[in-house]
Amino acid sequence: MNNNSTGTPRLSDLKVIEVGVLAGGPENLLAKYLRDRVKSFTFMENLHTRYYQPGMDFLHVSHYSNGRLDMSFKIGAGLGFVLKWQKIRRILYYILVMSGILLSVLRSRIKYDLFIAIDSPYPFSGLVLRRLQLVKKVFSIIGDHFPLEKKKQLSTFFSWFYRYADELAQNNSDAVWYFTSRLLDINRNEGTIKKESIPRLVVPIGIDMEMRMNKSESNIERTSIGYIGRLNEEIGIGLVLEAMEDIVNTVPSVTLKIIGSGDNEQLLKAMVHEKSLDNNVVFYGFMSDRAKAKEILSRCAVSVAPYVPRVAYSIQYTDPAKIKEYIECSTPVIMTKVPELANVINEKKAGFAIGYNKEEMVDAMLKLLTNDELWREYHKNISQLADRYDCVQLFDQAFTASGIEL
Repeated sequence: MNNNSTGTPRLSDLKVIEVGVLAGGPENLLAKYLRDRVKSFTFMENLHTRYYQPGMDFLHVSHYSNGRLDMSFKIGAGLGFVLKWQKIRRILYYILVMSGILLSVLRSRIKYDLFIAIDSPYPFSGLVLRRLQLVKKVFSIIGDHFPLEKKKQLSTFFSWFYRYADELAQNNSDAVWYFTSRLLDINRNEGTIKKESIPRLVVPIGIDMEMRMNKSESNIERTSIGYIGRLNEEIGIGLVLEAMEDIVNTVPSVTLKIIGSGDNEQLLKAMVHEKSLDNNVVFYGFMSDRAKAKEILSRCAVSVAPYVPRVAYSIQYTDPAKIKEYIECSTPVIMTKVPELANVINEKKAGFAIGYNKEEMVDAMLKLLTNDELWREYHKNISQLADRYDCVQLFDQAFTASGIEL
């Protein structure tokens, strides 16, 4: 790690590892930022536990030198037999992924300057590598939170393991970044944070300004509503469908475009048929092509994020990437007052933050679908809001505040 005359390491001289979820939005933004700015960059993407099936590779490793891909490989396909025990699969999965991280570093024969991991338990791997003197510094990024009452619902061992790894990361890393101020506050209030001397920063999920979409009004379908994300109990698409029953009476051409899949998909399709909304709702399913998905969203006049209070318990603390995608597409948002970001959307008049009820959903949808002057104002506002979340500026500020010179 080369330092300048003041002893501060330069980002361009560093050899860096990043660990995060495969195809994760925040992870990919940081990886894109780092691979063109550091001397050597290794990106380790782990498959999320909810998508893993025995026989699949659970770790994808890509190594870059001066921005160019040198090597890539995958780990895990032959280790599915270890995960055949359903009751302990989750904990074994995490152990295997962390072991894969350690073995990959040993295989690379590189001593890294900086290890960055998003969410527990993966920063723990960085702490082990630092103890082995294979990395010099560890940055932890905290993007999620399990409230104490939810941790108690997990198995005793997994609850202990998660809490132990989380506390170690937040109190032994060289810097800790939090997606929101709520995450920082809840970790303080629950006693997870014990060392205040460690730099702790709020670094929200950013927007890739190079991928930003801002369609002209002539290219926007004024009666289209977009949604992207999972279809599960945390997301009240059912509430949107109930509102659509009323909306079609005023706006017969209204169309809800749903990008994503999940446990509730068939239930929602049945609900659409039951409410005679077959001509007003389109299910696209999961889209791996994010550019195509954003093209669809950017043509919608309105976007929705109906988080269910008290069910979407982690969303109230984190920074939902879904809303940042809507901002990137310059699509005014209707969202429930669950995440911290709802306050910003309301204050900046980039959309409406509402309670979880049909009346407020109908009112917000009608305002944006039928009032052209109001829609133009909110479309302009959310386009300007994107500048606030420019990921390059956010990362520049975060690394500088964490003791890294640009």
